[in-house]
Amino acid sequence: MQFRPAILLFLLTPLGAVLGQPGEITKEELARAPGAARVAFLVDRAAREGWVPAAPALRQAAVSAYEANPGTAPAYQNLAIALAVVHDVLPAPHWPHGQVSAQALSRRLLDPVEAFTYWTKADKENRTLHKLKRLGASELKFVVDTTAPVAEMTWARQNVAQPLAEFEKVYDLVRYRKDRIQGNRFDWPNPSYQLPLILPEGGKNGKL
Repeated sequence: MQFRPAILLFLLTPLGAVLGQPGEITKEELARAPGAARVAFLVDRAAREGWVPAAPALRQAAVSAYEANPGTAPAYQNLAIALAVVHDVLPAPHWPHGQVSAQALSRRLLDPVEAFTYWTKADKENRTLHKLKRLGASELKFVVDTTAPVAEMTWARQNVAQPLAEFEKVYDLVRYRKDRIQGNRFDWPNPSYQLPLILPEGGKNGKL
């Protein structure tokens, strides 16, 4: 597996500072997220030279950012690692559901920085059933391994209020569609495959 430390450093450094161009990183650069051109330069250079030559400068950038603002990143480093691991390999063409078209269900993972921001904010506001900063990366990788956009995850959190001890009841909220099975209609027929539509329509063959 070819690990991508650029993504990890985006998330582990509280200000998202990474080295992408020659020269030292200034305080001004550490105070803002890197632009697309800077990241592209880093990835292209690593593709030519490997990550080893860039590692010392990247590590120093992370240390400098920690020293400037040791807030979110140390508390959520396992979440960052989980995101880096999940995003290291592109999803399979049929993932996450082979019987739902790519037009109805995206095959792209949520942007890692957007996902990190969403989950840390939800955790700080006590909107998650588990405290995320107490979980390991091996558990959090199943949390972040999703194509669901932030709007859909927010909808689910607001409309599916089930306590953790009884969370298995959430599965029963989705109607089992025996009519599709009996009619050999296995492919999802609607233009969108999102939770607000799945809930009243029933799942694909009765399942999410």
